[in-house]
Order: sequence, then C-alpha cells, then structure tokens
Amino acid sequence: MLIDEMDVSPVAEAATALRNILTRSPGRFATPEALAALESGWSASYESANSGEENIKVEDREALCSGLCQVLAALPSDQWVASLSALATPTIQCLEAALKKAEELVGKDAEQFLLLDRMADEIKLLSVMVRTFRSAAKKSESSDNDPNPALIAILHRAWPCLSQVSEKLGSY
Repeated sequence: MLIDEMDVSPVAEAATALRNILTRSPGRFATPEALAALESGWSASYESANSGEENIKVEDREALCSGLCQVLAALPSDQWVASLSALATPTIQCLEAALKKAEELVGKDAEQFLLLDRMADEIKLLSVMVRTFRSAAKKSESSDNDPNPALIAILHRAWPCLSQVSEKLGSY
C-alpha cells in the first residue's frame, strides 16, 4: 500500500539506475555472465507484464531496454544480429500473441482496446530498441561496421505482425 502512494516506484528507480549504469559502462557488462543476468532481468520484465500485474510499467521496460541496447552495441559487431534478435524476441512474441487475441475479440471493444494499448506499448519498446541500438552502435568502438543488418533483421521479423496490426486494427 505504501508503495502505491509513492510518486516514483522502487521499480522505476531501479530501472532508471540500471539504465544509467549500463549506459555509462556498457563494455563492463558485455561478458557472458553479465549478459545472462541481464537477459534474465529482461525476461522477468515480460513475465510481470504478461501476468497482468503490471508491476513493471512500460516506461521502466523502456529504460531497461535502452540500457540493454547500449550493452549489445558494445559487443563485437558479429554478435549484433543474434543479440538484438534475442532482445527483440519477447517483444515480437507479445505483439503476435496480442494480435491473435485481439482478432478473437472482434466486437468486444473494451477488451480489444486493452490489447491495443498493450500492442502500442510493445511497438514503443520496439522503436526504443531500434533507435537506441542504432545510436549506440554508431558510437561504439565497432562504429566502422554498419548496425543496419541487426536492425533490419528484427524489423523484418516484426514487420508481418506490425502490418497486420495496422491493417486489421488500424481503425481503432
């Protein structure tokens, strides 16, 4: 109850702090052990979001995503496609599941609007991912390598779902 009354939640503070730490020293977290821990945290944020409890708000996931992208950009460029794809997987899977459920709820506007909100959140996360990774990769020590193949890979994977959302639910 006390946490609900706070202006800024402890989760928001933690997500912002982690983003700041990762952004300031991304290379320190580009080890297999650190990456495994960060992946676990990213997965946990989706478990919370998918449970409906929403302990972790989309803004907090955006902060976490931003920090993770900084770390991924610090990896050798030959790891970018696989790493960014792993980061994008829960986002794309969530979009696909929400789209499927929204199609089943035709005519049930209240429930469909909740799913549309969730899809909008996931699309925002995807855009944060693309924007932050692109910017960080261009600044990284591997800046002579183009980050576009990694970005194109996740956009190519997400495009069918994004296209269906636009086509089938765009009028909402």
